[in-house]
Amino acid sequence: MKLGQYVRLMKAMSKAHRKFTCTSCGTKTEVLGDFCMCSNCESIAHYDSVAISRKDPTLSNSLKLIGDALAAGNYEGVIAEYEKLYQYKRDPLLLYAEALAYIRYSNRTYAGISYDRPGFMEDNAAMAENAMKLASTAKALLAKSIKASRDDMAEGNSSPDSLYGLMLAQLKLGDLRGAKDSLDAMEKLNIPLVYNYAAMMLDAQKSDYRKVMAHADTILRSKNILVNAFFYAGLALFGLGSRNDAMKLFKSMSAVSESSAVPLLVSEIAERV
Repeated sequence: MKLGQYVRLMKAMSKAHRKFTCTSCGTKTEVLGDFCMCSNCESIAHYDSVAISRKDPTLSNSLKLIGDALAAGNYEGVIAEYEKLYQYKRDPLLLYAEALAYIRYSNRTYAGISYDRPGFMEDNAAMAENAMKLASTAKALLAKSIKASRDDMAEGNSSPDSLYGLMLAQLKLGDLRGAKDSLDAMEKLNIPLVYNYAAMMLDAQKSDYRKVMAHADTILRSKNILVNAFFYAGLALFGLGSRNDAMKLFKSMSAVSESSAVPLLVSEIAERV
């Protein structure tokens, strides 16, 4: 598929005015089919905000508080809300999403290190130590999420969301062997779109950009287009040396999406090439 076709598809998605809300982080993502992958944490989203509010008002309110805190850059507020929400809803994906918040909090803390102000040595040392603690907590949460997912499946939870959530945490923790095992199990569920997306994530971790591009193209040719596939197509273009086309794709994506998570995902992908 050519770049112009990708851009036209993105515009079609924006005109559809249909978004699903992620029940792990509250982000709203454009959708054309029955489900989508969250543009922030990549969890599977099945419902819009109205449906979630009707089904589970407590969850809906917590997601709003998390979203507001994220938008304000208040990571301590985000983390506090996740701690409360997990006590209410023991979902492994909430642990995964909280880990992402810790990772971003750690990254922001590292970014605050400076050598241009008086007393920078003491301040920088404190910031670096805090950033390492935040990153360590994130790893512990990812490990906890993996264990919780495995425990759920051992108790009979065979939903695709559980297996997919396990793989998300494995990928973020860098456990590529475990992620490959989860992907192989996912293939047996016979849900091609979820399998292709998961395989695309794994190949992205391996920097196999030709396979990433192939998966993205397959997804974008399907009836249930997943908006994040545009980002992975951009990542593949970067990795394959087509940087100008990649930037055009990213800029077009930012222009047609209202999600505040778009710039974050673009930055994360750009840092990996």
